[in-house]
Amino acid sequence: MLNCIYFLEAAEFIIISDLDDVLIPRLGDGSFLGEFRHLSAQLPNSAGFYYNRYNTHLITSNDPKDFSLLSLINGARIAEEWEDPK
Repeated sequence: MLNCIYFLEAAEFIIISDLDDVLIPRLGDGSFLGEFRHLSAQLPNSAGFYYNRYNTHLITSNDPKDFSLLSLINGARIAEEWEDPK
């Protein structure tokens, strides 16, 4: 679980989050690396970044044959208000 600590010297960024939290990058080139590089350029003196937590409603199919990750993400309804962190 803490494998990132072993590679600390080789890593440009480290994500520390709960396993049930999902982070979807929206800045930079749309990748995690692009998002963190974008934030680092905007806030060069920051040692870390904090993300607000929003409840999200997902609509899924009852039949596994009809499952589509793309449809699941595109159909997600993100709450307007952020929640208190865990």
